[in-house]
Amino acid sequence: MLKQKRIIAIVLAYCLLLCAFFVSRYVLDFSKSLTNRFQTGVPLASYQQFHVIAHDLDEMGDLNAECKAQLGGGVRLADWNDIVAFYEAGGSLDDFILALNISLRNPMFNLIDRLGEPTNARDPSVKDDQAWKPDPLGYEYRVSKDGNLRWQGRRHYFVERHDHFKRPDFLDHDNLNNHQLTLGSWFGKGGYALCYGKPTKTPIFINKVLKLITPIVAILFVGCLLLSSVLAVMHILNMRLVSR
Repeated sequence: MLKQKRIIAIVLAYCLLLCAFFVSRYVLDFSKSLTNRFQTGVPLASYQQFHVIAHDLDEMGDLNAECKAQLGGGVRLADWNDIVAFYEAGGSLDDFILALNISLRNPMFNLIDRLGEPTNARDPSVKDDQAWKPDPLGYEYRVSKDGNLRWQGRRHYFVERHDHFKRPDFLDHDNLNNHQLTLGSWFGKGGYALCYGKPTKTPIFINKVLKLITPIVAILFVGCLLLSSVLAVMHILNMRLVSR
């Protein structure tokens, strides 16, 4: 009977450590998801519920998580269907393009590598000493299509401005207003992404403090939980030794 009690005590001790481990994992994962609800940046451009962010992810990166990480939990990666719905509801693509600062790839350079810098035509009426700057954003904004980030393999979806002139070698999956905007796909790392939703309105400074404090509190809680579990196990084992 005494031997059975010892075995039960050891099993309970190890079960307690195992439970503490899984609870700790849950707390850390929850704290990570909680910090993603806090906005850490501001969009580079916005129009209604569409927002542009810069990123450094490759084709397999989770842009939905990136949108949430930068703009808050109420934002996700924009889907092509969101743009279609906006247009079919009477939205102006001209206003959409202007507000989101989508550059136009110069048709004279259709054969330039797709990963090259966007070309901006200079207005000849602007003098050299006047403040002229190229468009600060790109001509490809990554989006999803029917919830899918990629078309085939590593080819990610993106929306590009064509102003009704699509070069023959461009594989398009859909378009709006006779290729004023076109849905394409390609490879590459980094660039811009189009997010959709309502960014968190909490001030950026507070968000940064929350993102700093939340994991610290979670780690302290996990540490206390593990320490308590270890002390409890030691107590159980000491009881076993004393019972001998």
